Amino acid sequence: MAFRTVALLSALALAAACSSTSSSVAVEPELSPYEMAVRDGHAYTMAVMRRGAATDVVSPSEMGDLTRAHIDFTQGLAGTDYLLVSGPFVGERVESSLRSLAIVDSTDARGTRERFCTDPAAEAGVLEIEAFPFVATQPLRAMPSIERASRASQESGQMTLRPYVIVDATTGPEFDATLERVADLILLRGDCMGGSFESRTIAVLDCRTVSEAESLMAGSSPADGIRIHPWVSTVSLTGME
Repeated sequence: MAFRTVALLSALALAAACSSTSSSVAVEPELSPYEMAVRDGHAYTMAVMRRGAATDVVSPSEMGDLTRAHIDFTQGLAGTDYLLVSGPFVGERVESSLRSLAIVDSTDARGTRERFCTDPAAEAGVLEIEAFPFVATQPLRAMPSIERASRASQESGQMTLRPYVIVDATTGPEFDATLERVADLILLRGDCMGGSFESRTIAVLDCRTVSEAESLMAGSSPADGIRIHPWVSTVSLTGME
């Protein structure tokens, strides 16, 4: 009888211990895709610059001064690890208001916008700035050091613009399949999570002309809504591994 009592008490104690342990285990909240990207180190912020309302009212000489000030501002950012890649849209634009695009090493979209708004061209109203989360499929943090090494080898502190083509389309399996076909030519790829590029995937292709990009995108589903932008970069994307 005594043996049964001890066994019963032991079983009750074990059950109580197990109950106490299970109730104290914290359940990890489910992470959003962007939160997972932050955790894994693939989250950045994209800044897009558009034509500002003051463009129509400034004089040509003022515009020249603001353009030089904008270049100086960008070169100042390029001297840090904050600005990963940037460059202007060129040629015939899909959206006439588009001016340039940049990716920075920050997950603070609001702070990024505030920083880019100190660009003299933005302060003068010639540029309008938007910034939003961007998730890249590869790490981008090697890019500033690659560019600095390139400048050192050229014995020049100046940024060199290199032509590429950006394609973007609605994020989804259809565009993923299209990009898989040209995977060897993709230098940079990621998903936009806000702003005017909300729910769109962007890829930078290692080609020089729109016609070349159009040929690569041939056969894609019209539902993808693919847009093609001629663009030049301040960083040699082909230097990435």
